[in-house]
Amino acid sequence: AKEAALGINWLHSGKQQFIHRDLKLSNLLVTHDFHVRVADFGLTRIKDKKGADGDTPQGSPAYMAPEVYMGHYDEKCDVYSFGMVLWEM
Repeated sequence: AKEAALGINWLHSGKQQFIHRDLKLSNLLVTHDFHVRVADFGLTRIKDKKGADGDTPQGSPAYMAPEVYMGHYDEKCDVYSFGMVLWEM
């Protein structure tokens, strides 16, 4: 869980910030030496000042924050998805 959180934090806090938009347990890969890597960046978007408004909801419905259904994405949606991952663990 800690390494997954560090990976998501890296996406959200760099000079170029990203919103993963499809964070789920199956997109967290475990290496042969038991380190976690965030994967599957097919829906990832670059974050601008207002998030990623206007996109149609995409991703896994069980992991999507309620505001995603209204077409609003930001890093808080990834945090919600990460909470669902923790619940699954």
